[in-house]
Amino acid sequence: MQIRNYSPRSIHAFGSLMLITEHQFGTLKRQRGFTHTNVRGKENVPGEVGIVFIGYNMRRCVSILGIEGLIKALMKSCLSVLSLKIRFNLSL
Repeated sequence: MQIRNYSPRSIHAFGSLMLITEHQFGTLKRQRGFTHTNVRGKENVPGEVGIVFIGYNMRRCVSILGIEGLIKALMKSCLSVLSLKIRFNLSL
């Protein structure tokens, strides 16, 4: 068995990384009560978790941009995609 000798600096960096990546899951569990999935299987669970995270990200966008700002940003991005499709004659 190999014993690794981690420096205090690397342990601190790993702890900071855990705080950053675990925030979203903690928020979903605490504020939204998302403690388990309603579906089973490796193919189905990512879809349900993805939908939950879309809601999480939309809520963050509303709190940062406001509803009007989010609508403007979505319209701007959708119009740019549509104009590219029209410009290059791609099927919608």
